[in-house]
This record gives sequence, C-alpha cells and structure tokens, in this order.
Amino acid sequence: MTNPALAQAFSDLAKLMEYRGENAFKIRSYQNVADTIKKGDVDFAALPKPELLAVEGIGAAIADKIAELVNTGQLDLYRRYVEDTPAVALQLLTVKGLGAKKVRQLVAELQVGSVGELLQAVDENRVAGLKGWSGVSQAKLRAQLLFFQESQARLRYASALPLAEALLASLRPHTSRVEFTGQLRRQAITVDAIELLAIYSEPLRAALASQGFVEAFDAGYAIAQFRLLESVPPQLIYLTGEAAFEREWLTTTGSPEFLDDHAALRDTRETTETQIFAEANMPFVPAPQREPSSPYPPTPADKVIAIADIRGVVHAHTTASDGSATLDVLAKAVQAAGYTYLTITDHSRAAFYANGLTPERRRAQAAQIDAYNEQHPGFTVFKGTEVDILRDGTLDFADEILAELDIVIASVHSVLDMTPADATERLLRAIANPYVTMLGHPTGRLLLSREGYHPDMPAVLAACAEHAVAVEINASPMRLDLDWTYVPLAVELGVKISINPDAHSATGIENIRHGVLAAQKAGLRKGDCLNCLEADEFSAFLLSRKRARGILQ
Repeated sequence: MTNPALAQAFSDLAKLMEYRGENAFKIRSYQNVADTIKKGDVDFAALPKPELLAVEGIGAAIADKIAELVNTGQLDLYRRYVEDTPAVALQLLTVKGLGAKKVRQLVAELQVGSVGELLQAVDENRVAGLKGWSGVSQAKLRAQLLFFQESQARLRYASALPLAEALLASLRPHTSRVEFTGQLRRQAITVDAIELLAIYSEPLRAALASQGFVEAFDAGYAIAQFRLLESVPPQLIYLTGEAAFEREWLTTTGSPEFLDDHAALRDTRETTETQIFAEANMPFVPAPQREPSSPYPPTPADKVIAIADIRGVVHAHTTASDGSATLDVLAKAVQAAGYTYLTITDHSRAAFYANGLTPERRRAQAAQIDAYNEQHPGFTVFKGTEVDILRDGTLDFADEILAELDIVIASVHSVLDMTPADATERLLRAIANPYVTMLGHPTGRLLLSREGYHPDMPAVLAACAEHAVAVEINASPMRLDLDWTYVPLAVELGVKISINPDAHSATGIENIRHGVLAAQKAGLRKGDCLNCLEADEFSAFLLSRKRARGILQ
C-alpha cells in the first residue's frame, strides 16, 4: 500500500470519528499520522514495527493499524464507523471545505438523505435559517455541492494512470498490440473513462470476460467494445483488426470536437496515422493536442517539450516551512534525479498553517543556502520564497526582504471566493510588484476538489508579459495550474512558463512529470520553458530581469 493510500485511510478515519463526535485527542492523532505519512519520504508500508514506533506520533496502536491496512487493505474500525454513518454523510464528508461538524448539523437538522436533497434544501433557502449559516454561506454551499456532483466519476490523470497501466499489463499477453486511447492518450488532466485499443484475439476476448468485461455496442464506433460495468470511471476496451488498428486509434483518440472539425481525416484511404494526416492535407497533430480547434497551430511532436529538457527544480519547500526534507536531503535528491539547480521557496509568514517563515527565519535560511553553495560547487541552490498574495494584492513580505532573494514566486492561498473582477485586480497588483519573478498556481484550484477562483486570465497574462513575470504550471497532480489551455496565449504574449513540482518532499520532485504531460498537451516548446535553461542561464535570466525592473544597476 502506497503512502498516499495509507495517509488517506487515516484522514478518512479521522473525519468519520469527528462526525461521530468521538474523542478529540484520538481524532487529532489520526490526522497527525496522516500528515506524517503524506509528507514522508520512506515507504511506511515496508517499515518494520520497531522503525514505525521510532517515528514521532506513531505509537503501538497506530503501528498495528498500519499493519492491518498493509495486510488486509482496510481498517476494521473504519468499516464499523461506515456501517453506522448515513450514506449522505459519507458523501458530504468528501466535499472540499465542508467540515465534519457542519455535515453533522446539515444531516441531523435538515433530515436529508442525499446530496440532491441537500441541494433542494439550499434552493428552498432552508440552510440559511440554521445556526451559523447565512445567505452568503448557503450560496457557497450550493456551489460546493454542484462542483461535487460534476466531479463524480472522474479521476485525476495521475490517479487513472496506474489503473490503466495495470489493465494494459494484464492484456498484453493476450494480444499482439494494445495501447492507451481516448483521454488517456490525450493526457487529459482529468478523465471520465479509461480506454484502451487492442488487436482482437480469442484469448483476449476470454481474458476480458474473466475480468468481468461485457460486450457492448456503441454506434459511434465500428469496432467491438467491451465495458467493465461497475468500474468508476468506466473501463472500455475497443477491439479491432491489425490492418485497421491505427485508423481506429486515430478515431478513438481525438476528442469528438477535433474529429468533427477535421472530418477529412475520416474520408482518407490510408491506414497509418501519419499517412492519414498527410492525405487529408493536414499537419500531423500529436495525440495530446487533438482537442477542439484552437487559433494556434499544433506543435510538431519533435518540437514539444520532454521531461529530459527540464534542467532545474523550481518551487520546493523544506522543513523550514511545511516540507518534509531538509535543504541537504532535497538537494541530494534533486541532483540524483539529474537536475543541476534547485530553488528553495518556502512559505511566507501569512501561511501560518504551513509554518511560514518570518523575515528573521528567511534571512537565516538565506545564510544557510549561501553556505551550502560555497561547500557544493557545481550545483546551485537559489534563494527564494513563495510569498502569499494578500487579499488586497500586496505581498506578505516587505520589498526589502524580497530584494535579498534570487526568485520570488507570488501565490494566492486564501480568500478564494472573490469575484472575478476582484480576483483579477488582486493578481494584477501583485504582478506589478517589481520583485515578483513568477506567478504561482494562478487560480488556486485543486482538481476535482476545489474549483478555485476565476480571474480574467488573458488580462493576467498580459500583465505578466508587461512586467516580465513568468507563470508556473504547478505540476502537483492536484493543481496543474496554470491550466494548459492558457499556455499558448502566454507563449504568444512572450510570457515564460516554468514547470514546477511544488515539492514538499524529496519524492515530490517527481511531480515534474505531470507538469510536462500538461505542457505537452499545450504544445509547449523547450525554448518557452524557463527551467529548461541551464543553471548559469537561469541565473542570468534572474539577474537580467532585476536590471530590467530597476532593482539592480
């Protein structure tokens, strides 16, 4: 069992216990161990009990529960709570921003049995009449519930990928070829179906039947379709003949809008994808870019950024704020992964929940980084911060603190319920600060969990271009923000994109992979990606930008 799965199990248990009004100390201990496991760089499932007991916050009872999860895949205590908890409460406890106490109040006082019934209560204005609620909080709840409903039966790409890879591996022995198709092949940031295309064989048909797949028929496809009915999201396998494979691969890969916009692709006689595009007198469109028509031409596959093009790790947190790795540990992991520089961007003081740094602690960390660089020639650690953009658009650190740093990433972490106009103005004011190097996760969204807010992104990107501020694709699979759909506009305006892992642990640098996948979908080129620069080039960029903004002479 993976660390994220273990952490989620304890977090879910803590929520259920809080809903049931159980002992606050036990609840806090389970939530704390969830946080410890989530941030850890060791495989907790593989640790012997003595080593588990040596971890702060893990006692004998929790160590036994970890063993139970590893050995059985579940917790009996959690199962018992689930059996005694209304189904609607179990659903509502997964709604981002809706705490256990509020859930208990809504279920008990409104006597609702489903999310739909709660939405009805909202529309009848019954929530606003409850203690602690208002018209504003009721409207916010309505938006949360609608977002929850729309997000069901979808998975983040990072969550769907291991399921799809396991399915692919199980089918490979039974066919001469099987490949990802549909949203998986397009590298969609979230997927509502796991789709594979395979060459037909009788052993493959038998293997599908043994796994619970049933044959279905869909007028949209001229090939056999097998569906795992109870899977969420659905798992679909398309079977075709060898000669027709690539034609059907093209048909099942492209979005419906892409295929409708390029109907000539359906009328060709050729069989390989490359030949089909050529016969249709179209430039070849790489699979990730086969989405609805865009005013931007497709980027050729050999020009699209690859993970090997990334040279440095930008946006990382250490134990100084809410990371789990020290500077030394993180730097070693970055070098072991083949990168040549690292920016340390721990949180600023307003992020109290993340142990944000005071100005004094920030200066102490800068001195630590200077000492590290002196002792480790050939690898560069840049001094930085992820500074909070406050509600009015000012920054959480004064200019004299920011002036001491190599890089400043400005991000919003709070007050995400602003109007689009206010959200835009907030970002524009931050971008205009001459010390801001980069805008972090511009909308604050958490995929399938929190919608974030909706600034006028064209205006925000135009301001970034005006003030020479880069924009990150935050590569956390929970964020992938800036959304890939805005990347071509940013590039057209001359804004540099940085693919940042937002690493909170040594293993967190692996998030870069997910950011690159999103960037490939946008057709980003190496030359438009800031952290494709070598360390000396990256340093020169930072210095030249400061000179251009009048910070350095």
